[in-house]
Amino acid sequence: MRISLVYLFVIAFVSNGCFPAGNDRGKIVLNSLEGDQVNINLKFDNVSQKITVSLPPSENLCISDYVADNRVEKIEVKNGKFLFLSFCIRGGSGVGLGATICICVSKGHLYKALDIISRDDESFTVPNDNVADSQGLYYGNTTSRISVINLKEDMDKGYKLIATEYYKAFYKHTPAANSESLDTLKLNFDSGNKVFYTKDTSLNGTYSIINDPNVFPPKTEQRDFNDEEYPCVENNEGSYMFVDGEWYMLNPKKKLLVREWDICK
Repeated sequence: MRISLVYLFVIAFVSNGCFPAGNDRGKIVLNSLEGDQVNINLKFDNVSQKITVSLPPSENLCISDYVADNRVEKIEVKNGKFLFLSFCIRGGSGVGLGATICICVSKGHLYKALDIISRDDESFTVPNDNVADSQGLYYGNTTSRISVINLKEDMDKGYKLIATEYYKAFYKHTPAANSESLDTLKLNFDSGNKVFYTKDTSLNGTYSIINDPNVFPPKTEQRDFNDEEYPCVENNEGSYMFVDGEWYMLNPKKKLLVREWDICK
């Protein structure tokens, strides 16, 4: 579904940069999926490069992608029950990345209802200063944004999350490749797994599962699938699958790269 690009800047604009955040973001009040009021504590740790989400007395969820310069883009609560965190994660040379994670509470436990890369800015202007590209033939940049717009609750159909996906590509010397688009993503809620998804996707064959990308070479294990279906968030930039309690990025070469790894211990 296409939307006028004017609409993007009215309701779905996200800043290019990330904003400083204090180490302790304090207490956030949520309602559990059962309707009970709970207190969530957030702590941003620059040294360990993690965000800790705590539910007293002893429930903790750790987010390991947090970049170590203390930057966060947005913290907001939707529908009173879902906490959304958008923050900078580590990219590479000329690449700026951001992630969006959704947290909910059910029966005294924390659940990661969504975990995706929501911002991808890539700039190819630096090589213009080098002799190898003195004419700037590779000058260009791309921007990709996923912005959460609304979250509704239907007594019969459950929760529905609405987001926009904006993409723009600009190449100075190849204008035919330039493009700009805005799509709508509609995510349903899997009440059993406590996750949002766009569709169920089956896995078949042998996949390499990378559960700790922080180690080089990455630790991998092989796993065979036989057409089992899993919740999946699919967008223009890629696919994210929720497999056995973990969010993974799906690689076309039959690889599942974990979005987070357990660093609470």
